[in-house]
Amino acid sequence: MKDFHKSISKALDAQRSAVARELYKRQHNLDTELSRRFGQLSQERALEDFESHLAYLSEAIRANQPMLFLDHIAWLKSLLEGMKVPAEDLSAHLDLILSVLMGYLPEKAKAVPTHFIQLAQRQLPNMPAQLNPFIDDGDEYEEWNELASNYLQALLDADREKALMLIEEAFQRGVTIKDIYLKVFQRTQYEIGRLWQINRLSVAQEHYCTAATQLIMSQFYPKIFNNPRRTGYRMVATCVGGDLHEMGIRMVADFFEMEGWDTYYLGANMPIAGIISAIKEWNAHLLALSATMTFHVSTLAKVIEAVRSDQDCAKVKILVGGYPFNIAPDLWKEIGADGYAKDANEAIIMGEKILNCSSYS
Repeated sequence: MKDFHKSISKALDAQRSAVARELYKRQHNLDTELSRRFGQLSQERALEDFESHLAYLSEAIRANQPMLFLDHIAWLKSLLEGMKVPAEDLSAHLDLILSVLMGYLPEKAKAVPTHFIQLAQRQLPNMPAQLNPFIDDGDEYEEWNELASNYLQALLDADREKALMLIEEAFQRGVTIKDIYLKVFQRTQYEIGRLWQINRLSVAQEHYCTAATQLIMSQFYPKIFNNPRRTGYRMVATCVGGDLHEMGIRMVADFFEMEGWDTYYLGANMPIAGIISAIKEWNAHLLALSATMTFHVSTLAKVIEAVRSDQDCAKVKILVGGYPFNIAPDLWKEIGADGYAKDANEAIIMGEKILNCSSYS
């Protein structure tokens, strides 16, 4: 069954550009607000959007995880809601995708994408019209909301000095680095992503906020890397090729460093050969991989396959994380990882578990 879904995904990917072009032609013939919105875009941008929808569908089929596609459609619904585009237009767009796909896929491959798309259509009315804020009263980190909100506002105001001052003052009051990472940095990054998704933030603003937080994180590095090596374990942490969102995996590496591990952080967009070389060079016990977007999952799966195929990497354990794994909790099993963690704190626990080294203190 797994190979069958992979073959369908491969067939869809091979036809993605052609399908997108056909969608572009047919969408203009629909008398909907969504069609008018697409008409305001350049052909190049519209085709990019169509190919993006198909990429999410392909990845969901490859992993046999409908939630990966359903989550994308839920996001799309909330985005269009803010543009005053009714959900009925989105449902009609899904009909169009399905109709076009049927002309490009072999007969035996049609049932699976039909199931995924029709499932999205059935659940569309129950999908939220708006994405909930990540800094909100009543959540588990409510006591941190004031600091997180003030920090976020400083970033949105492009006031990096104030943002740094807020964090330095919190640290001087005794707030731990781990709490700052998880309850301030992580939540504000999620909220920045949400604001970008609903067109409340430009790409430039999103990049500025992320770069500012990375700079502020670096202020803690003398303290983080001054911890004694207590475990004897080594880990390599990186984002896979094509994934430029490195902050989450950077936090994971820093948490392991604070726990006394030797960490080797490779950064973003790392090619497979470089990852395997690092595992060998540093004789790593654990490889931590991150995929931020659904369309990075297949690349991450290829990394795991390549690592498993190399005899010199046979003993390394693989821990994965990132947004796609949070919305499809069994996804890590499908791609052959040893474990999954939803955040940096949980990564420590899972790393210990899969290496059977939880007895160290």
